[in-house]
Amino acid sequence: MIQAVFRRDADNSIISYEITGHAKSGSEGYDIVCAAVSVLAITTENGIDQLVGKTPISKVDYENGGYLYVKISNDMNQEQLNKAQLLLENFLLGYDTIAKQYPKYVIKAIEVNKNGGA
Repeated sequence: MIQAVFRRDADNSIISYEITGHAKSGSEGYDIVCAAVSVLAITTENGIDQLVGKTPISKVDYENGGYLYVKISNDMNQEQLNKAQLLLENFLLGYDTIAKQYPKYVIKAIEVNKNGGA
């Protein structure tokens, strides 16, 4: 099962996301649920890098249980933050759509505020 945690700062802006697990909705190479989540997560990371112009901090381990962590840079100007938020909120929207369509394989996104509340 895939799980995503989106962390928000005090201004309610998404500052990072962490994806863990595998959907196991199909055999390796044919798992459309895992592929859909992966495309959203990686496209968002690439968009922040290429469209916003700031390389995010990332950690990845697809082999041992599936893991991707992406955190935006702390030194973005307001225009870059706005662009990054559009990409991140769009990812959250897409992820939740997949979770609704495939609840057996994807857990609804967990949003955590900087203050610790979910």
